[in-house]
Amino acid sequence: MAAAGRSGLSLTPSRARTALAIGAAVLAMLIYASQFVLSRWSMQRTLSLWDLAALRFTVAGLLSLPIVVRHPPSDALGRLSGVKTFIREQARELRASGRSVREIEEALGVARSSVSRWR
Repeated sequence: MAAAGRSGLSLTPSRARTALAIGAAVLAMLIYASQFVLSRWSMQRTLSLWDLAALRFTVAGLLSLPIVVRHPPSDALGRLSGVKTFIREQARELRASGRSVREIEEALGVARSSVSRWR
């Protein structure tokens, strides 16, 4: 019964994308709304432009920090590299099977120069 409860908690790819989109929208709204709050606060107190800019970037950075910690930029670049490696291997297999560079370009949706470089 415990296994059945766990399977209900797992997200399908479409639900995960929806959850990510909703989270990103909420984050964007919080960052956008904080700009108005900080602007109003700066009018009531004496804040220089530098103080206001520092506050705005601090709020945006703090709200974005959990995402950056969980998914560091280097991890994103690693995943992109993995996708590129997969496409490169597909191109090499197609080339070994006798397909032309133009056919591989159209089949994989990559530039002809990349296909010819991946021989």
